[in-house]
Amino acid sequence: MNNLTLHLYTESECSLAVKNYQLSNQINSQHPEEVIRTSKDDPARYPVGIYDKQANLVGFMCLHVGASPDFYDMENENYVLLRSMSIDDRYQGQGVGTESLRFIFDFISKEIDSHITDVVLAVNEKNIGAQKCYEKAGFTPRPEKKMGRLGWLIVMDKSR
Repeated sequence: MNNLTLHLYTESECSLAVKNYQLSNQINSQHPEEVIRTSKDDPARYPVGIYDKQANLVGFMCLHVGASPDFYDMENENYVLLRSMSIDDRYQGQGVGTESLRFIFDFISKEIDSHITDVVLAVNEKNIGAQKCYEKAGFTPRPEKKMGRLGWLIVMDKSR
């Protein structure tokens, strides 16, 4: 999939697209409606839509500035946590996740904070598809795992 763009969520522009978003498996990621609801009262959370060249909402994520530094063993403060990344069911398997994460730092610098140097995430060890996506996009798994609410997590990061 080529020509993807990332945009900060705005209710006036995106509410219908979010309502029509199809995500059948919500075990490892939240539906965008829940991500938006959680982000409303937290100014450090940035809900982000992934759009194709026809302006269809094809994916969604949350970038959370400075979240849980102890859990993720972050030694510097210039990072964001990638949370609840999902791809609409109709667009899965087309490279949307990988491509959107390849230019994540350009988006972060422009829309959030140009001082961010790292993106960190945690993925369930059983979610092999997501792990492969993140690795293709340049994320590196850390050697130690963390226990999450649904099992063991692999922590991965990507530096500028």
